[in-house]
Amino acid sequence: MTRTLRATAISLAATLAATLGLTQPAWAASYSASLTTAVASLPVATEVRTGYSRDLFPHWIDADGDGCSTRNEVLIAEATTKPTIGSSCSLSGGRWYSYYDNAYWTLTGDLDIDHMALSPRPGTPAPATGPPAAARPTPTTSATAAPSPPSPTT
Repeated sequence: MTRTLRATAISLAATLAATLGLTQPAWAASYSASLTTAVASLPVATEVRTGYSRDLFPHWIDADGDGCSTRNEVLIAEATTKPTIGSSCSLSGGRWYSYYDNAYWTLTGDLDIDHMALSPRPGTPAPATGPPAAARPTPTTSATAAPSPPSPTT
């Protein structure tokens, strides 16, 4: 049988099977419940949080070698009023807007920088060996300055 004849025969057989109803869409059991009931019925497993160590993710590094840590690079980039950059990249005089509380902040110590630890998939521990060098955040990583939580008063 030639290749063309074989292809034609297969095409005709598929057309005939579809026409005669020999193929049917997949069938799934019907389910009817409110969203709250459906979510409540999902199985919940115990979370496993082993294998993560913050030390595996050195995020306040000076990746570009200019003397400023990633934290200060982000503060400089996100400032609404640029800070003065002193020796060892100390920052003073800047101003930052916080989307979290719709307020402006002027002291770098009052700000936290959001960062992410890479994980194989959401909800699983970070890899025990840390991210590959190419996947590590760089000073150009976008972040938003956020106020630090208030200190407890005694």
